[in-house]
Amino acid sequence: MRLHPIVLSTLMCAAGSMQPLCGQQIKTADEVVATMLARDGVRESASGGYIGNREYILENHTFQKRAQMLARVKCDPEGIKHFEVLSEDGWKSANKRVLREMLAAESDSSHPDTRTKSRITSDNYTFRSIEAGFLSGRTAYVIEVTPKRQDKSLFRGRIWVDAEDYALARVEREPAKNPSFWTRQVRFVQQYRKDGDYWFPAMTTSVTDARMFGATDVNIRYFDYKPVSGASNGPQISHQWRQKMTDTKLALILAAGNGTRIAARAGELPKPLVSMNGKPLLEHVITGARQAGIERFVVVIGYRGHAIKQWYESHPIEGVEVTWIANPNYKKDNGISVLCAKRVIHENFLLLMADHLFEPETARSLLRQPLGSEEVILGIDTNICRVFDLDDATKVRLEEDRIQEIGKSLRNYNALDTGMFHCSPTLFGWLELAATNGNCSLSDGLRLMAQNGTFKGFDIGEAQWQDVDTPAALDYAQHIVSPLIRNSSGIAGATYV
Repeated sequence: MRLHPIVLSTLMCAAGSMQPLCGQQIKTADEVVATMLARDGVRESASGGYIGNREYILENHTFQKRAQMLARVKCDPEGIKHFEVLSEDGWKSANKRVLREMLAAESDSSHPDTRTKSRITSDNYTFRSIEAGFLSGRTAYVIEVTPKRQDKSLFRGRIWVDAEDYALARVEREPAKNPSFWTRQVRFVQQYRKDGDYWFPAMTTSVTDARMFGATDVNIRYFDYKPVSGASNGPQISHQWRQKMTDTKLALILAAGNGTRIAARAGELPKPLVSMNGKPLLEHVITGARQAGIERFVVVIGYRGHAIKQWYESHPIEGVEVTWIANPNYKKDNGISVLCAKRVIHENFLLLMADHLFEPETARSLLRQPLGSEEVILGIDTNICRVFDLDDATKVRLEEDRIQEIGKSLRNYNALDTGMFHCSPTLFGWLELAATNGNCSLSDGLRLMAQNGTFKGFDIGEAQWQDVDTPAALDYAQHIVSPLIRNSSGIAGATYV
């Protein structure tokens, strides 16, 4: 297998989403980019270069193979990058022919004589302002970038530039020229984060569609980045990365509620079986999670649970184990449904709602976030203005990556709850602690975790999602979310508890 190396010479950026700022005057795109380049020069001179660590994960969906690499990078004052591979695991040929070649290509392109040919400058690109808005709680400019020549080292797409620091904050791109005949399409999302006075890479997500090998994802996590001027000597790996990351393969789906607000469309059906484009909502959720890498499911049912089981038995979906849990107290808050699964879940899991639709890639990205042994990570949407029914949405107040408050009645908030959680089993203990008179909501337990500093947020960026709680929300979801959900078939191997 050989895929064209990903050129990462100038582009890594911070997760987030945009909305227009009413009444704000937008600078010209050329002015924004020129200021960004000037500020970059000042930051680079002050830093003396930087050092950091990266984790690469490659997954090929056609052959179901995976490669993982841990590497250390040192960027010298001239901007030249030097890499050291610290460990490799998994698919050996992909590590050798893809990941190592990516390191070599990035190192080569970082040399000054080569770097000028690919930098985001007016010599290489034309720029057009699109809007100004919010990105992870900060004002940013969104600029359309068009290459001036068909060159594999250039790209077309959009960039987000932080309006305060004039630093590159996000890039969505595809190559200006197809890397090779064997590659149909390559798509990238690249992110930065601010740390003190500097902006360091945070995450790169890419999908390559090759003619022979199908879809291959390459995801890069960046950690322990610091300027050389403030770094100590010798390689250092933070504790959370010393231990090999384990994959979460289990999902808990809450499907017990009455669904009274959608009854006009549901009739006698339980809400998880309400049809959207010919398939029940629950099937969309299961297939989306399956595409994200989930292999086993625990589904908590209550209202008309027998109908949901009958649907499953008559419409099996191949390749997934399902354990059904009955919640006789389904009229209570949803925290009780979560607690019903405590006796069968003893590992990290993805918590989903049977009426929340999402893009599989969003769930996959959430599952790749490092999860502490006592943490929960919520997928959040900072693109508040686009939500279909803001009054009904659960609000979140976030400070950096830590959630401080959660609830539908919050007045001071900067993100929304997407109904998708990457959880450690410690969640069960917090729900038990939050319970009053035998009842608690999921948010009750999460508020205690927020106070404890163990409730984190992961920004889903521009990804689409929808809570289908009413007939109007269902109609909206069919037009916005449904096209993003790929069809699949078959579950086998159910266990009834």
